[in-house]
Amino acid sequence: MNHTVKNNPCIDPNTYYQKKYDQYLFQKLDQLQCPHCQNPAGLKPHARYPRNIYLTATKRIKIMVSRMICTCGKTFVVLPPAVIPFKRYVLDTVLAVIKASKERSMYQAEEQFEITSSLIQYWFKQFNQWHSALVKAFGLLELAPSEAAYQYNLYHQQRRLMQIISAWTQPFHDLF
Repeated sequence: MNHTVKNNPCIDPNTYYQKKYDQYLFQKLDQLQCPHCQNPAGLKPHARYPRNIYLTATKRIKIMVSRMICTCGKTFVVLPPAVIPFKRYVLDTVLAVIKASKERSMYQAEEQFEITSSLIQYWFKQFNQWHSALVKAFGLLELAPSEAAYQYNLYHQQRRLMQIISAWTQPFHDLF
């Protein structure tokens, strides 16, 4: 998800990002498979629910994300690569904050991104505990967030970059 809506005050950001999500979902429908039985043919839309997404501390949007159901009875949600499961902030923001706090200081990152130092500390702790080894080994903080997420997922296919809860997630390399 790109953070900038064209400088057009008439465009509602929620509508813009909903259209982007719907396009993403339409493009990826034929590539999805059930995370439990790996059946690509037995999937159909099941429901939609609102998902709050924080682009920055002051810019928030709400989109309707889709749940899919398989013939095996299992359901799962389809999230775009920029959205981290179980987090409100998009990957671009999280990585930018971590990079800024590593290069300068947490307090400067707090001031720049208007995100509380306690949240930055929490992200930093998660990053160091779960993700730093792969990120350091492959220099992923130097890449664009989408490329970093793609590279990370090549080596750790069942978890997205900065996802800490071990719920199944669609591998990024299957989506590109």
